[in-house]
Amino acid sequence: GNMRYEIIEYDPLQKTALIRGRGSYMAEIFKNNHLFVSPKASCASARGRLSAYFTKAWGEDIVCEEMKCNAFGDDYCEFILLPKRI
Repeated sequence: GNMRYEIIEYDPLQKTALIRGRGSYMAEIFKNNHLFVSPKASCASARGRLSAYFTKAWGEDIVCEEMKCNAFGDDYCEFILLPKRI
């Protein structure tokens, strides 16, 4: 399935954002097959996609880290986006 994103916090001046995602196909694969990775984050494709979107929108390299993950028991996946310079 396609992940649906919700913007929780958005600060274009500081170039930071907090995004929640639901419906991750990667989380479903991890849960259904009892897979484990460390750190507890499974949505590499979503991290890359969000990083690319915000890098393009803000004209600066943006990194994306997954802070919560549905595959490991959280109600949703949650991503924080920050400028690479921080």
